[in-house]
Amino acid sequence: RFHGQEKGAMRGFFKKKDTPIEQSTPTTLPHSAPEGPSDLAFLPPGRGGGDWPRSTPDRRREPDSEIVVPGARKSKLAGLFDETDMEPILGEVEPVPRPVPQGAPSLTTSEVSESAPADRKMLWSGLTRLFRLDDAGAEMVEVEAGEGQDGLFVALLRNISDTSDEVELLVYTAIRKRRRLRTPVALMELQTAGDAVSFYDDTGIYWALQLEKTEESMPLLRLLLAAKAMSSGSTALVELSSSETEAPAATLNLTAVSYRCLSDASESKGMVPSSCASLAAESLQNSGDQWGGGVAECISHVLAGSVSLVAVPPSLQPALLRKGPGGPSAVLLLEVTAEGPKVAGPPVEATEDRPRKLSVKERMARLAAAG
Repeated sequence: RFHGQEKGAMRGFFKKKDTPIEQSTPTTLPHSAPEGPSDLAFLPPGRGGGDWPRSTPDRRREPDSEIVVPGARKSKLAGLFDETDMEPILGEVEPVPRPVPQGAPSLTTSEVSESAPADRKMLWSGLTRLFRLDDAGAEMVEVEAGEGQDGLFVALLRNISDTSDEVELLVYTAIRKRRRLRTPVALMELQTAGDAVSFYDDTGIYWALQLEKTEESMPLLRLLLAAKAMSSGSTALVELSSSETEAPAATLNLTAVSYRCLSDASESKGMVPSSCASLAAESLQNSGDQWGGGVAECISHVLAGSVSLVAVPPSLQPALLRKGPGGPSAVLLLEVTAEGPKVAGPPVEATEDRPRKLSVKERMARLAAAG
């Protein structure tokens, strides 16, 4: 019976145009059309054919490309795919352009502000080779960069934050920014100045930076010493010239005074006070604070013939040397030359001119003249 009803309804669909349509006509058909509905007008628009107006996709809404997984944020694996984790190995390290032969890469303010927080302040940057003492302690081996031009690394000196005076040193590859060294300056042990800037890091590993421009080694060493004093809040010392003897110093002469702000690119020269231009080694414990707190302890073990550079933070500077051209936040740099005890030489005896012996002819001539 049901099959017969369906067959009768299908006949109503395929009748001619002039044949009246029965009441069983689907209500989805259009009621009127200019040329009359087609026999296939009731088909869905995707089938093709028919006069049914095709619906255009709604392009006003952007398709959601994110795959929503129920409970994904609660999953243990969800943190592996966070966008915050897809960062370079240096985190917020300032991007440095690809090195060029003309000089070190320059970091503009816009480049730093786009990739690093505002509380990071760069103090110095340059290109360098990186050397490390081998495990046997026998020789220095060069660390291969594996990229960039001439295998040079980028060395960067920067503040850790704007709320503290702590400074750190970063060394990383120029292109992929793969970190090779990161150490706080306050814990560095700076070594005697030379063609390279050498030091022990906070883990006791011995490193050396051979800058692309060797003339920048001494300014970098002085900047590192000032940053160490500022970061640690204590007096720091480094030898500019080592002694060739083992004799202790007897007299310490203050030969130069300068002031260094970490934000400035150069030092400001100061005046050496005539009242404390030199100190005896015996009186360091009593009068050593004339040059700053902790200075006497730093220079008490220097040897004769050495030249040392002492950095005094603002909190330990004496009143006599505090008012310098660098301002209240400048680090005081003192250049001290050590002299050994004066060695008295052997006494020089006064010699009288003894009469010269006369020859036989001279004596005969004198006798003839006298006779």
